[in-house]
Amino acid sequence: VTDYFGDGFSCTECLQCGAEMRVVSNCSAVRNTGCRSAVAPCEFAVQQHVSQKPPVNDLYELLPSGVVGYWPLDGDGADVSTNGLHTVAQDPNWSTAGFLGSALLNDGLSVLFVADEMGPLLSLKTITISAWVNPSNLNVALDVGIIVNKENSFEIGLQKLSGALQGAFSPCWRWFGTALVHVQTWTHVASSVDGLLQHNYIDGVGAEQDYCAGEIT
Repeated sequence: VTDYFGDGFSCTECLQCGAEMRVVSNCSAVRNTGCRSAVAPCEFAVQQHVSQKPPVNDLYELLPSGVVGYWPLDGDGADVSTNGLHTVAQDPNWSTAGFLGSALLNDGLSVLFVADEMGPLLSLKTITISAWVNPSNLNVALDVGIIVNKENSFEIGLQKLSGALQGAFSPCWRWFGTALVHVQTWTHVASSVDGLLQHNYIDGVGAEQDYCAGEIT
């Protein structure tokens, strides 16, 4: 359970058990630092509040300093990091049924281009790429349904039919990944390369890794 903001609001539903509860605005998420008695009421309070998603705009304030770009795709292709890597949209198809706010329907026609993709901010030696995805089907036209791509440098996607999360990075330019993403389910996926290994993550949990030594070119 995550305390997204650490802003010190109290969750009154759990005060009765004497545990310290911290909560974001409107009890969107809570952190239980340890109930010593009457645990059940506190567990109920936790379940009640984590079912509510935190406000989207508040999450932007939590971006770590190392973020190169963050595109919520909430009806546009704006980068809400401090780097301003805004996208140029080609036939965007937006949905209001995103995980948080809106989402881009990746139907093979909707494409977002980072306008200054050859600039120094994307000349990276190591990288982590992540996204929330909710595939409606896995029968894509190519071998891998692309999520993010800078050809010959880095890309991640879902393997056709299987739904395996796969990543490719220039030090070892090949698709790698067997961890599955299921249809009709929001899943957080990430793939990274650190100069020695490639790592794939599903919902924040390390799923697999493979040797991939060198720098991104």
